[in-house]
Amino acid sequence: MNTNVRTVGFWLSLGLVFILGLMSLKAQAVTQDDPGKMVQELSELLIVKVDENREKLQSSTEEVVKFAEEYVLPYVAQEKMARFVMGIHWRSASDKQRQEFIEAFTKNLIRSYSSNFLKLEVVSASVDQVKEPKPRRAEVTSTITMKDGQVVEVIYRAFQDKESKKWLLYDFTFNNISTLVSFRNVYGAMIDQKGVDAVIDELKKNDSTPIQSEPAVN
Repeated sequence: MNTNVRTVGFWLSLGLVFILGLMSLKAQAVTQDDPGKMVQELSELLIVKVDENREKLQSSTEEVVKFAEEYVLPYVAQEKMARFVMGIHWRSASDKQRQEFIEAFTKNLIRSYSSNFLKLEVVSASVDQVKEPKPRRAEVTSTITMKDGQVVEVIYRAFQDKESKKWLLYDFTFNNISTLVSFRNVYGAMIDQKGVDAVIDELKKNDSTPIQSEPAVN
């Protein structure tokens, strides 16, 4: 992955942690009718579930991907994210290219941040503010406290689906760095140079690379 994305990857993972933390939700439903409550409930659930499953997840790439695919994707606006990342290239892409990019980008996003996700030890998270700058759009500001005492602020962006009326996450920002903008800068330039199909192929190749995890950050 591009060096610029790697540089901010660890801290962006703080946001992705709470998106990737939708484990065992069949037994513990998370509300989607209120963006602030959704982020808070996900945060609280994640802190418990990551600690319970950390060893298993660190030892198995398949477990990480399975957890994410089964429990995360229903809560994430995959097409919205992929469309933003492709930018102007979305309009000229075929339906087949769009679908392949959505799938490849989503899997690559999960795998790219999984190792950092498993390093983090969060002890608490709280929603501080919820803004709705326009109808069906929300910005949720959350404070995350790490085991080492470090405190960081993450802003989640969500939108409300017209049909289901459920809120879905599509971006998160740390230190004024947006995940979507970072990836659009990288993949937009790559598509300019190589074309849509070549970038999709590269994403698929990255997806076959094993996830490398390290001990958690204390």
